[in-house]
Amino acid sequence: MAYLTDEERLKKGHITLMRHQETALYGNIMMMGESAVEDGIPTAYTDGTNKKYGREFMSKLTDEESRAVIMHENLHVALMHIPRHKDLMKEDGTLANVAMDIVVNNIIDNLQDKKLCKLPDSAILDHKFDGWSVREIYNELKKQNPDRKKNGQGNGGNEININGKQVSVQGGDEHDITGIPATAEEMKKLEESVGRALREGGILAGRLGAKVPREVSASLDKPIDWKEVLRDFVSTAVRGRDELTWRRFHRGLLANDILAPSVEAETMTEIIVAIDTSGSIDQEMIGKGVRVTA
Repeated sequence: MAYLTDEERLKKGHITLMRHQETALYGNIMMMGESAVEDGIPTAYTDGTNKKYGREFMSKLTDEESRAVIMHENLHVALMHIPRHKDLMKEDGTLANVAMDIVVNNIIDNLQDKKLCKLPDSAILDHKFDGWSVREIYNELKKQNPDRKKNGQGNGGNEININGKQVSVQGGDEHDITGIPATAEEMKKLEESVGRALREGGILAGRLGAKVPREVSASLDKPIDWKEVLRDFVSTAVRGRDELTWRRFHRGLLANDILAPSVEAETMTEIIVAIDTSGSIDQEMIGKGVRVTA
């Protein structure tokens, strides 16, 4: 009987999730950054883009549990937990980690196909927080654990109170904040990359009849600057010097008796955008129909 290596199991898990109706949405997220199995990692972690999995930890998991862990890390990336909640992680890394884990674990546990993913026994799960944001859960956990110090080293030790239950916080995944975008421009690029990956995955998920979790759809509801999208399209689609023509031969090759087409530039200097003024368009939208220079 042929046994798969840890790397092969990881790849197999990705392929299964990418092909499944309920998790195809995250296919492009899974291809972002690097996904690797490494020694010396207690469980698994992400820095917001790359995903790393502990070799010993993953080797003890069933295929269903392995896929759940893969989904766990990629949901952190999809929801941009690490860069968006850096302040919470600095204030109390343990509570922030638990809050983020509850959000993604609830999503995984709510998958309809129970054979696809099974959370490991150490996973922190509480469906009383279904629909809550990370910050809402974090603030509630702070209220429920008033003795914790700001650095996260409170009287609770390795346990915290979650809705009346003492829950162990050992064995959870780790989060690396060293790779968080340092500038607003880098953060914007990451948001655009994640948003694009989810929207493209959403097209496939829609074709498969899958529903997008509320937590994911909420992260995609941010307004898009249509002027930036249009400018990016024009600069990409009409860059100039991208058409070949036989109306004029390539001068550099004529001396060698080679007849080849020359390159003809087609550029767009300025465009004017006109907005539909039918009854479905209100005055605010009409007011945004300004001239755009590409």
